[in-house]
Amino acid sequence: MQHISTLGLGPQRRGARQYLDITIDGRRLAELLVPPGQPPPGHMDYIAPFGWPGEAWAWLAAEAAAHLLLQRPPELESGRRALLVCPECAHLSCGAITAAVERRGERYIWRAFDIESSYQPYEGGPVAFTHMPELVFDAQPYERLLRRMLA
Repeated sequence: MQHISTLGLGPQRRGARQYLDITIDGRRLAELLVPPGQPPPGHMDYIAPFGWPGEAWAWLAAEAAAHLLLQRPPELESGRRALLVCPECAHLSCGAITAAVERRGERYIWRAFDIESSYQPYEGGPVAFTHMPELVFDAQPYERLLRRMLA
């Protein structure tokens, strides 16, 4: 039987930056991306694009939610969508942790997690996080959570 994960957003802080971090079944996505038994790699300073303080950043959460709800075309040539972004500017040229996001019936699937940037052409090849399983979410709670970010 396929495990159905629960997507959440929880308060987090990185230096002076406050944000809402992506959680999967109560665990931070950034922690899940670190292979078991290994120290976090340097690129794991990326953070979720949700809940950054100030009106200037409200667009960021709305755009990120629209992408994860498949309401916008993918931002990157690979077809993947950004999950974690640069903590200073959120620009994809700084790199991002990405995943292929798709809807199958009443489920959303995140798979093929990778590290990408918008300034380098996508050349295919193996993904960076081969230990990560597909994450499967029920559509109704997934959409309810992300639609709150659209407002």
